[in-house]
Amino acid sequence: MKEKESEWVSIGDAMASIIAILIFFVIAVLFNSVNQRSQGQKTIDSLINKSQIMDESMMQAKLRRQETVKVLAQFYNDVTQGTMLDKAIELDTVHLLIKFKDGAFAPSSPCFNTLMQQRLKPARDYFRALLEKKLISILVIEGYTDSKPFHGERYEGCEGMKNQYYYTDNIGLSASRALEGKRTLTKDWGSDLSERVAVSGYGLTKFDHTLSEDENRRVIFKVELN
Repeated sequence: MKEKESEWVSIGDAMASIIAILIFFVIAVLFNSVNQRSQGQKTIDSLINKSQIMDESMMQAKLRRQETVKVLAQFYNDVTQGTMLDKAIELDTVHLLIKFKDGAFAPSSPCFNTLMQQRLKPARDYFRALLEKKLISILVIEGYTDSKPFHGERYEGCEGMKNQYYYTDNIGLSASRALEGKRTLTKDWGSDLSERVAVSGYGLTKFDHTLSEDENRRVIFKVELN
């Protein structure tokens, strides 16, 4: 009889151990589930915070763009009002571009023609104001050529320049035209402003087929927002 009681005691101990293990396992599973939920909530909260920051950043960028468009529109009105420049200057508020429609250069020349020099004079103060007020980070001047391949020639410096220059191809010529735009625009600016005027030359790689050959010999002024 004692042996049977001993058997039941051993079985009871084993069952108690199994139950204890099961209880421990359930507690561990529940703890892990709670911990995962906590981590998941933290991830959700983090994503919400990032989304809010992005929304604020996008709103600020939108406001800066609207302010810049407003200033560019004012520039256009002030420069063209009471003149014939409204037919010569195009304002693109979508891409933040200012284009001078007529050709600015003689064929194969890196120097502005007289007409372009005159048209740039009233624009200089407004480009300067954009940079001084920090409504834009940089002003990019892009130079272009017509569709005729250019194989290089030597030129005397443009007005106010003493050095001679040699351009080997359309890219070099268009870059020189952009540099001429910067030189004309910033000749009495301080280095803190002139260093925020960048140049690039595209040669005939972006030839605009909606324009004439003369009109493709041009520069475009493009503003980059902060």
